[in-house]
Amino acid sequence: LRSQLIESQKMNEMKMKEIHMVKEVAAKAEVKAAKLAKDVNANVVSLKFQLNESQKMNEIKMKEITTMKEFATKVEVERTKLGNVADAKTLSFKSQLDKSQKVNELKMKEITMMKEVAVKDEVKATQMTN
Repeated sequence: LRSQLIESQKMNEMKMKEIHMVKEVAAKAEVKAAKLAKDVNANVVSLKFQLNESQKMNEIKMKEITTMKEFATKVEVERTKLGNVADAKTLSFKSQLDKSQKVNELKMKEITMMKEVAVKDEVKATQMTN
């Protein structure tokens, strides 16, 4: 009976050591899990902050792009208006040039006819003096 008691005590002692070792391992695991959870939580907070900052920057860039598009559209409208005015002026100047060339052509014919008349008159005058 005594030997059974001693044997039982040894077994209990071994079980207690085993339980103590399991508790130590569990405590270490708990500490590691708590540290890991803290690190993960810190990463989540950091990532949320980065996401928020990125969204703000994206919003700013989108506003800039919208402003640039609006400006480009206004510039295009103005360019089109100026182009239309320039086209109209060009047509007007071409019309004026055509009229001016016709007038010049008529004046040149008139001058040529006047020269011919002057030459004929000079010839007549020369013949009359001879």
